[in-house]
Amino acid sequence: MLIDIGHLDTLLADTRDALDHRFLDDVPGLGPATLENLCSFLWAQLAPRLPLLHRVTVSRDLSGDACSLSRRALQQVPSPCAMP
Repeated sequence: MLIDIGHLDTLLADTRDALDHRFLDDVPGLGPATLENLCSFLWAQLAPRLPLLHRVTVSRDLSGDACSLSRRALQQVPSPCAMP
């Protein structure tokens, strides 16, 4: 997939602005600030504008926890996130 980097940067900035410098539990549509909810929120924000989006991954580097949500997981598995 090819995408204009400027367009991608704008989409990511819009999504980042919805979360940046906010108490995540108060962000509409996010729910409790878990890795799973962050993945779902990011997917919901980006997928409509990036129809070929394949995967969203959120990680917590300090603890090594991560959650990935992919198009395939959405089609096959009810709970797509796994903690390593």
